[in-house]
Amino acid sequence: MSGAQPVAVFDMDGVLLHGDAFGAFVRHRLRRSPAHLAAVAGAWPWLAGPILLRRTRKIGVRELLRIALAGLDDAGYDRAARAFAVRLGARVDRVVHQAISEVRLLQAAGHLVVVATACEERLARAYLDAIGLADVAVVGSVIEFRRAGMRVRRHNHGVQKIEALAELGIMAPWAHAFTDALSDLPLLRGAERPVLVNPDGWLRGRVTRSLGREADEVVWLDPPG
Repeated sequence: MSGAQPVAVFDMDGVLLHGDAFGAFVRHRLRRSPAHLAAVAGAWPWLAGPILLRRTRKIGVRELLRIALAGLDDAGYDRAARAFAVRLGARVDRVVHQAISEVRLLQAAGHLVVVATACEERLARAYLDAIGLADVAVVGSVIEFRRAGMRVRRHNHGVQKIEALAELGIMAPWAHAFTDALSDLPLLRGAERPVLVNPDGWLRGRVTRSLGREADEVVWLDPPG
């Protein structure tokens, strides 16, 4: 897909968006329905257990997703996700305008820009459309709805992002990779210019040790005045 064209890969949550898009969508779905909120009480013991019981917490997260997305089919999810993304994209406290400017600068310099995110792909696509980045490719997590309910077909996290990019014909090395997450070390390792967004000392140290070199850094914190 990219050929000789330089590629810039962006994470989305924490980079192009302040916060977690899919998490915000799930919370929105739970808050809007008293029945959903009541059902959450049944999942709470799975979430409130000891932090070391990761399997238990995963069960709780799956249960929250099942509750939040109950009653939706594929078309219904599309409508709900797109409507929420439009509202999210209109919030000045959520949109990272510095990141959008960086995307445009890289495109003007001839780069192919692609967003690789753990957010569900259709929600991510709708958010990018809402903030004026309809021309930017995206790979994300994939969910599907069956008679038995929702299931995750692809969790686009960590090394899975590399595999998803490869499906688009985008192979390392890429020119730039922007992220705020340690889980994106595979993206950073594949970049000629790895870039940390708003890093703290812990993230900076872990990435430096893992890469064997310092990453570049950008600070994209403040919404426009």
